[in-house]
Formats: sequence, structure tokens, C-alpha cells
Amino acid sequence: MTNSFPNIGVWLSPSPSPLYGLEGNTIHSESPGQEETFVLPKPGAEGEETPLKPNFLRILSWDFQVERNGRSHFTSRYDLMSQKEPSLVIRRGQYFTITLKTNRKMTEEDKLSLIFTVAGCKQPSYGEGTQIGVAVDGINFAGWCAMIESSTENSININVFSSVKSIVGEWTMEVDARSGQQDNNFPCNKSFYILFNPWCSDDEVYVEGKDERNEYILNETGLIWRGTSNCMRPCSWNFAQFEENILQCILYVLKNVCRMSPSNMSDAVKVSRAISAGINSPDDAGVLVGNWTGEYEGGTSPTKWGGSELILQEYFKNKKPVKFGQCWVFSGVVTTACRALGLPCRSVTNFSSAHDTHNSLTIDYFFDDEGSVMENLSSDSIWNFHVWNEVWMTREDLGEEYNGWQAIDATPQEESDGK
Repeated sequence: MTNSFPNIGVWLSPSPSPLYGLEGNTIHSESPGQEETFVLPKPGAEGEETPLKPNFLRILSWDFQVERNGRSHFTSRYDLMSQKEPSLVIRRGQYFTITLKTNRKMTEEDKLSLIFTVAGCKQPSYGEGTQIGVAVDGINFAGWCAMIESSTENSININVFSSVKSIVGEWTMEVDARSGQQDNNFPCNKSFYILFNPWCSDDEVYVEGKDERNEYILNETGLIWRGTSNCMRPCSWNFAQFEENILQCILYVLKNVCRMSPSNMSDAVKVSRAISAGINSPDDAGVLVGNWTGEYEGGTSPTKWGGSELILQEYFKNKKPVKFGQCWVFSGVVTTACRALGLPCRSVTNFSSAHDTHNSLTIDYFFDDEGSVMENLSSDSIWNFHVWNEVWMTREDLGEEYNGWQAIDATPQEESDGK
């Protein structure tokens, strides 16, 4: 289990650094008895460019320390991390290291701030957590902080601690630098990804056991059970949560199909519920089309699928629902989606599974005066089997007695909250 820094309020540096609050374009020191203001650079007028002094501290390049961060965050297997030009994938509530290449050695007169923004957010806001300003060697109100680990003549290693409540998804980063009275901004042209963190005891999806984390987060294959209560048959499934475009596809579904606001992407309850809605196609053009007719012309029979990879990659490529799926297929894809985001998840099979369509918690049959079943009124049924999912998390909204496995079901049946 990796070590993660505590939440806001514990200093990373040997002695307390100033607490910075962001207001408009200015970072103000809030430490008692200190008067220090770091004004972030504002964009100049169109065509205007203020020449930098020759000795200004410039950021020449970036290194997201993919190999080092991947090991400590258990994200090395993501395809994004092994590409020719890799993108960093990390887990929230845990520090990660970045290296800045500079034109000279950093001095005490140089001030750095890191600005993190949720990618694609039209109106990033500090209040909603879609933009975060972190003064290097300071601490920010949103639970993020940064400190210099080491520096040389031409590089700076910075440890950044992300909040355990960070928004899950794609982020961008830029550095605001101040040398003397001059400011400048250095945007990074490479985005990175933040996931839920089952290894962090402060995260709502924390899982204590190593074996459980390996099974419900890192395991790429598993068995999904089908058949009947008298003849249970396992179906091997390749979850493929680390493969090409899988993470990007799930984030696309949450943003464009489920229309989740970025601020809700920090909440495991809301994200898992959105996944269960976005994996099926009714009403929202989600990932899979359900089909129980036995006729599969124009698509793939549900029994032909052996994993989630081809389904999600086809959907991400065409942005159209993939044909066809039944309960175990929906469940397998949900497991992939959850594990890709860092949500501990498993597929669960129930044999002789009652399907209640009227919220009565009973299976109701109606008979006429001759003892025949009235088919038009008897819509409840008992299926041979049904497969849904469970996601592990705490429930701050309900109380700790409800912590643990939470059921979600992507098979299109009855509406949930009108959806």
C-alpha cells in the first residue's frame, strides 16, 4: 500500500509555509504577520507581448515522471502511460512528482504557482473545484498543495498532493512564474488524468485489503455466471480496463451521454449511477443496445461477446450504440467502466431472479374467473438469472451503516428517478 499525505492542514515542508487564498487573479498570503501577494499573469491585449528579462526563470519543458508515478499510483498498465508520448494517469489523495526543466537555477526571489484546470471546462471555477491554484511550497484551501522535492542548475522536482475530493477526469496544467516584478505563464501542452483512489484511506472508495484491491480494481479478467440455479455456467470475460481508449471512452460517456457536470465527477455515488445509465442505449444513445428477441441481424449476438474492449472501442470510434447486449454483457462493461475510473466493482449473478415491475416487492399474477392468467396484467416474472453490479464506497449521504457494496444495474428495465 502506498503512502499518501494527509488532508489539508498538515504541512509538507519542514516548517509551515504561507496559506494562499485565490481571489480573482491574485494569490494572497493568509499567514499571520506576513504581507505577500503573488499576482498571477493576466493576458495582455491582442498582439501585445511583454519581453521577458534575460534572467527571467523560464520553464523549458515538462516531465510527468510517468514511470515513477505509475508505480506508486498503480496505473502503469494504462495504455495512456505506455504510448510513445505518454499521458500521466494518477489517483487522487496521493502525491505525484513532476519535473520542470528551466533555463537557470531557481532562487529565493522566484515564485511558482501551479494552475490545474479540468480539461474542456467552459467556465472553470475555484469554487466548484474545476480550477485549482497551488503555490509551490504553500497550501491551498481546496486541499491541494505542492513542495519542491529537489532542484539542480536546470531542473525542479515538485511533489504535488491532490485533494482526496478531486474531480475525476482529464486535467490540464500550467505554471505561473514570478521573478522580481515580472510575471509570465507557461502552459503545458499535455493533459493528465485523475482517478478515484482505493489505496487512500481518506477516499470514499478506499478498500483495506490488498487482495481485494487486486481483484476489484486491477484484475483484467474474470468469470460472469449464467445458466439456471440447477445448472450454473461460468462465462469468462476480459474487462480490459487498461486498454487503448477505454478510459477516454468512459469519460466521454459520462460527459456527453450522461451529461454529468464536472463538479459532480468527484462523487463516487453520482459517477456510479451515471455509469449504470450511460452503458445502455434507451433515451440517451448509450453504449449498448439490449436485445432479447433471439434475432441479431445487423449486430452481434450477446453470447458472442467475450469482453468489453471491442464494445467500448467501437462505441468510442463511432459514437453510436453497439448491437447487442443482455444482462451479463451490460454488467461486464459496467465492471470495466468502474475499474477504469478507480471504482472497486464486481459482477453479481442472481439465479431465479424476480423482476418486479410495480415496486410492490412481490411477484404478482392476476387470474380471471376461470383461473387463467391475465397476461395483460401479469407483467412481473422470474428470470433464470440476472446479472448486475456492485460498487464499493462509503455513503456519507446515508450514514456509515450503509457503507460497503452498493448495487447498480445497467440492464434497461424500469426507470430510476425518471431516467
